[in-house]
Parts: sequence; structure tokens; C-alpha cells
Amino acid sequence: MMAQAALESAWGQSQLTTEANNFFGIKGAYNGQSVSMPTTEYNSNGQMVNTTANFKKYPSAYASFADNGSTLRNGTSWNPRYYSALGKRMHPVM
Repeated sequence: MMAQAALESAWGQSQLTTEANNFFGIKGAYNGQSVSMPTTEYNSNGQMVNTTANFKKYPSAYASFADNGSTLRNGTSWNPRYYSALGKRMHPVM
């Protein structure tokens, strides 16, 4: 998880991390809080498209890590089995 956070957040220096404590680029809202930021996505034709998306805004780095761990353990809101291939070896963030 630390390596992913380092990569996704440019070692904690990305705008998303410094403004929203979001170390993993997770979209959506956290307790109703989000920030809108430009991002590049692939469309259904496999082409890169510049767009703007809402990303979760966390109150702390801890909340970002805990939420990411919870998502990996419990899946996404739209598919609870999304990360099930990871198995039961996931440990809660302490």
C-alpha cells in the first residue's frame, strides 16, 4: 500500500494529495467531501480523454489509507467482489 501511495501521489507532492489528502486517486466523495480536478481517462474506444472528475477529500492521510484498505477488503460500492481475488490476507489499517 505504501508503494502504491508513493506512486499515485508523487511521494505525497501531488495536488490531489496536498489539497485533499487523497494518496490513491480515489474518485467520489468521502463523508460528502470532494474536490474537482482535471484527469486523463480512457474512453470506451481506448482513446485518452482529458476531463474533470470529483475525487474524495479526506480529513487526514490516515483516513485516505484506511478508506483504501477498506475498499481493497470489502470491494467497491457498485461491486463488493471487485477486489475479491486479493484473498483474505488483507489486514486492517491500524
